[in-house]
Amino acid sequence: MTDDISKIYLDEEQNLQFNDFYLEEILAETNSVESTPTFKYQAASLLEYALKKEKLLLEVRKSIDTGTVIDLIAFGLPNYVADKINIVTLQGTEDLYNELGKLEHFVGKNKYDKKDNIYSDNRSIKIEKENHAKFVSAKKEGYLTMQRKIAGLKRKIEKQF
Repeated sequence: MTDDISKIYLDEEQNLQFNDFYLEEILAETNSVESTPTFKYQAASLLEYALKKEKLLLEVRKSIDTGTVIDLIAFGLPNYVADKINIVTLQGTEDLYNELGKLEHFVGKNKYDKKDNIYSDNRSIKIEKENHAKFVSAKKEGYLTMQRKIAGLKRKIEKQF
């Protein structure tokens, strides 16, 4: 970079900045904006999900009507929960929170949407540990076979000389 350009875009510690914002701050803001509409319910309570989603939506856009907020929150809910909520009759987010509170017991019973998904958190941790152990043993076997091949090649080379 030329000296003029580096004076404009680099601070004293050589950090890249643009219009008094550092590059990391700009990237963090754009990532939160991109992920907000597609933020979906994962494992916490339904009320926690709804509050977090509403907070994210209001951070991105200060002037958003309640109908849109309700629709976007309901969009990320699991299908079996969203089917039980009549979104048309809801007047505000408080009504949505009341409905989600009534449906909270469905989340504990129905932890899966598909037959192949893991049914509980303990089982998923156990499977992760098993997969990690298999990976480590396969890597160790590959390493040992590679060492054997190298040792065999060394013996062949030594025999030739």
